[in-house]
Amino acid sequence: MLKKVGKVVCSLAIIGFIGTNIAQAAGSSIAQISSKNINPVGSTVSVNGKLATAAQNYSGSASFKAMSKKDSWGFDSVIASSAMSPGDEFYTTNNNQNGNYYAAAEYTSGGAAYLSGYVSAGQSN
Repeated sequence: MLKKVGKVVCSLAIIGFIGTNIAQAAGSSIAQISSKNINPVGSTVSVNGKLATAAQNYSGSASFKAMSKKDSWGFDSVIASSAMSPGDEFYTTNNNQNGNYYAAAEYTSGGAAYLSGYVSAGQSN
């Protein structure tokens, strides 16, 4: 029980940290991954400076790849990515990013029926 409470407190602290570091005025792109949408893509947001990418896998048995991508003509380049195993959390920033970006997730393995998580990309302070 105490271990479960510790995980919840840790998750809330990370979510609070992420929330304060991704500027709400600029908006953020969110890709919610679930059994109903195993390859979600978030809306496009404009970034000028620092791009923050965050992700969390709530699943107990499924894995996915979390990405922030730059929207461009032709091939969209991956700016940040992480393999997300069950219970994983991810946060990174990339400096000198200018353009339109979006969050994306791709199911990779495990029990897809239990897939649950998110990826967020947006302007960071």
